[in-house]
Amino acid sequence: MLTILACIVLTLVITFFITMNEDTPERIYTLLFYSVAMGLLSWLLVSVISVDYIRKHPNEYTWHTEVVSVTYIKTLSDNITVGGSFFLGFGNITSNPKFYFYKEISDSTFYMGSINAKGVKIVETNYKRPSVIKYVKHIDWSKSELNSNWVLTSSTLETEYYELYVPKNTIILNYTLDAN
Repeated sequence: MLTILACIVLTLVITFFITMNEDTPERIYTLLFYSVAMGLLSWLLVSVISVDYIRKHPNEYTWHTEVVSVTYIKTLSDNITVGGSFFLGFGNITSNPKFYFYKEISDSTFYMGSINAKGVKIVETNYKRPSVIKYVKHIDWSKSELNSNWVLTSSTLETEYYELYVPKNTIILNYTLDAN
C-alpha cells in the first residue's frame, strides 16, 4: 500500500510539471486522474518485475516452509482423470494423474479426498502413520532485502507441495521385458 502511494505521489509531481502551462479548471482532475492511473500502472510494473526476478533467483531469498495440514488416510489409489471441452469441432482433452484416498475424520467417519500426483513425494515407512502432509513454501520477508510492499501479492510466490507417507511395500514395481 505504501508503494502504491509513493508511485501516485511521484506521478502527481511529474504530471504537475507537465501540465504547468494549462490554466483550466479541469487541471486538478487531470492531475488526479493521471497520477492515480500512472501510479497504479508503475506499481504493477515494478511488482511484476519483482516477482519475475524472485522466480529467476530463488536462492537469493530466505524461504520458510510450514505444515498446512496433516490428513491421516485409510486407503489409497491412483487414477488419471480425463476432461476437456469441445465447441464446433474444436477442443482439447486433458488428463490429470491424481491420488485418491479416504481420510479419517473420526474413528468411524471417512471422507474421500484427492491430490494431484504431480510433484508428490512418496515415502515408504513403517514408522509413521499413513498420511498426506501439505506444505506451503513462501519467502520470509523479515530476512529479505526486497520489501514485500513491492510485490503484487506474496501468495503469487507461495508454493504448495505434498508428502505422502505409506507403509513399506506399498509401491509395487512391475517390470516387463519384451524382447520380440
